[in-house]
Amino acid sequence: MLPDLTRVYVREAVSTMLLARAGVAGGVGCPAVFAAERQTGGYGRLGRAWLSPRGNLYATLAVAPGVGAERLGEYGFLASLAVLEGAEALGAEGLSLKWPNDVLCSEGKVGGVLLESVVSGGEAEFLLMGWGVNLRGELPAGTGAVCLCDLGISGDVTAEVLLDSVLASFFRWRERWMSGGFGVVREAWCERGHGVGDELEVDGGRLRGFYAGLDERGYLLLDVNGERHIISAGDIMTTTKN
Repeated sequence: MLPDLTRVYVREAVSTMLLARAGVAGGVGCPAVFAAERQTGGYGRLGRAWLSPRGNLYATLAVAPGVGAERLGEYGFLASLAVLEGAEALGAEGLSLKWPNDVLCSEGKVGGVLLESVVSGGEAEFLLMGWGVNLRGELPAGTGAVCLCDLGISGDVTAEVLLDSVLASFFRWRERWMSGGFGVVREAWCERGHGVGDELEVDGGRLRGFYAGLDERGYLLLDVNGERHIISAGDIMTTTKN
């Protein structure tokens, strides 16, 4: 069951992240979700452009984080699990997770998560989780993007229906996380993420090694020539599955 949510829907926004940032600065109560049918300047991690035609899900959830700054990254695992399970609840098949917060199928990328915070007095007052999920919008060829409508979701599922399913999953996972700690979330993520022994490439070849799991903070463990590396951030590509 969803908590009481402030909901802001618009036909078009530069990005729902910017919409949410303006909303909480203007006094919109949290938790609050901000969604748009289309984004003209959507962006993902590292400021990369996120193509945003109509028909897909573009939303940002604003919450009071309830944890210190050192644990904010754990929300990325909650948010990506929410997309995967929310989509599966509506019939999607063949989904998996890619560190740190992408949702994939064997053919390509289905969705992603962006985390930003609103800081006041040196502490994160609000955490903003941006979701971009390909549902049925037309995406240019060669982007490596895949829509959920090609993975088993029926044609009558709208972005609003998908958002409600993702939100329900998110708040279920947040409750488990708050009561059981990050270990519960990490275990669930690992069941749907990379396989131990998969060969991964970090940051375009800066490192190449074998996936060895996640540590207690959610950092990626990579075995490279007999030495274990701990990766706190980076772009990951699977080169060979175990």
